[in-house]
Amino acid sequence: MSLTLALALFALQSSGPVPYRPHALPVRRPTWLSKDDFPAEQVAAASPAFTARLDVGADGTVGGCTITKASGQAAFDARACDVLSKRGRFLPALDPGGAAMASAYTYRLPWAAVTRPVARGGGAWVTAEDYPSAALRQERTGRTVALVSIEADGRVSGCEVTTTSGHADLDEATCRIVTLRGRYQPATDADGAAVASEQSYAVNWALPG
Repeated sequence: MSLTLALALFALQSSGPVPYRPHALPVRRPTWLSKDDFPAEQVAAASPAFTARLDVGADGTVGGCTITKASGQAAFDARACDVLSKRGRFLPALDPGGAAMASAYTYRLPWAAVTRPVARGGGAWVTAEDYPSAALRQERTGRTVALVSIEADGRVSGCEVTTTSGHADLDEATCRIVTLRGRYQPATDADGAAVASEQSYAVNWALPG
């Protein structure tokens, strides 16, 4: 298990009970694959519509990679799966009892999008009622910034804190809430088709009243 994944797991576990999580959450997804991992001619010829299914184990590592939409370049596809299998790391899915379980994750190229996703409802998903009770009693405040992974259907499939509030429970609440409630008008590619993307999401945790 990598240090990044271990720290991410510790941050969630140390802030209290972890809720049911049906999908594995990617850790530092934008760093897994870039155009620099391929010869320039492969990137130019490969379709950005490439997608792959990653089999995620209960330990958060990738145990298998299956191409679900080929790029049209066999060498590109093989290289992409090899790199993703080595670099992909997740917070594993959790069953209703809180135990880690295997799951699958759909990966799309980070450079496929040409338009940005738009938060539905203005992104006002966190309310005063969501303030962690211990933080409220202790009058703790802060600003959490997270990188949100958005699927082609507008659903949030991953959340990683990039700037901490300084308090694990506030950071955990941010990602938990945006993952459960966040919905976006998805990004689109050059053909106007919806594609997966990432976007920053911030919450200012200020005492109500």
